[in-house]
Amino acid sequence: MEEKDMDSKKSHPRPRGIFLVLIAGCLVAGMPFVTTYLGLRDFDVDPRVPRWQAIMSLPLFFFLVLPIIFIILFAIRRRCLHPLLRSVLVLAPALVLTMPGLIEALVSPEKPAAPFTKRMGHLIPSDASGLRAWFSHSPGESTYMFTFRCSAESTKSMLAANTYRPIENPSMLDPEMGQYYQLPIGGLSLPNGWPNPKTWQGLRLYASDVPGGYRYFLTDEAGSRVFILTGDT
Repeated sequence: MEEKDMDSKKSHPRPRGIFLVLIAGCLVAGMPFVTTYLGLRDFDVDPRVPRWQAIMSLPLFFFLVLPIIFIILFAIRRRCLHPLLRSVLVLAPALVLTMPGLIEALVSPEKPAAPFTKRMGHLIPSDASGLRAWFSHSPGESTYMFTFRCSAESTKSMLAANTYRPIENPSMLDPEMGQYYQLPIGGLSLPNGWPNPKTWQGLRLYASDVPGGYRYFLTDEAGSRVFILTGDT
């Protein structure tokens, strides 16, 4: 009788299956944090980005991954499988969904030069130093900030590369621009270690019209400091 009870417990998949379902849920919901910070490790990332991606992954888990896991558990419920093989089979849907992004983040992380060139239409100056990049993303909108030092000649070249208009009295900017000196937009403060353009002597602010987006270019009186905000609307 005791042997029968032990065999019944060994063949009963439910406790282990529930545990594997929890692991799968953690994989699907937690992987956006890992892939975001690995794939954008050369950026300061808005902490809302991985949180939003984790929230967006939950429907995939409940309506795609979870049903497949239940089908797998039902199919193997009476089979005598090695625990490791059983675990891999049950976790396979979550692994298939999350591993490609992890591999891409490890092998091909995004560099600041690519979005800078795409958004600005020209390369980062060759004499740029102290480059910092920031990224934020929400549905339908991506925002980038860049700051660095360069020569006054490079600053003039960047301003000449696009059609900018100077904005007077930059302390009186519209609230929808995040009150500008509390960048990034959305009410967050500047990332730790970033220079604050508000402290620059002779601050100059320029704006450029971009189809479906915006571009702001800040520099100091000497033209040696640059702060750029660009994104979608």
